[in-house]
Amino acid sequence: RLVAVGDANGTVSLLEVCESLAQPQANEKNAIASMLEREFKQEKNLEQRDRDLRRAKALEAEAKKKESIDEKEKKDAKMEEQLRTVDANFLNMIKEAEDDESKVDGFVVGNLDDNANQQPEV
Repeated sequence: RLVAVGDANGTVSLLEVCESLAQPQANEKNAIASMLEREFKQEKNLEQRDRDLRRAKALEAEAKKKESIDEKEKKDAKMEEQLRTVDANFLNMIKEAEDDESKVDGFVVGNLDDNANQQPEV
């Protein structure tokens, strides 16, 4: 019995095999079929596992992205609140300064008015 074997380079070899390799055994066909079936199932399981891992990584990345967006929004909200507080304090300081200034102006104006209303003594 002869078997021709070729490789990727185009080299062909002719081999002579013994009778036990040339004649199939009683359950050899079934054994080979079951081996190929097991390999096929294992390959499908590995592909499914790979898809599941990719999906899990994508979900994890999406969760991290959402978490970072939420943190940024919290920081933005906190900063906005601080800015409002600073703005309100600034406006209150300006109002107080204007009130103080008007009190000082009123006091000076009041003193001048009091002096103006007095009759000179003769």
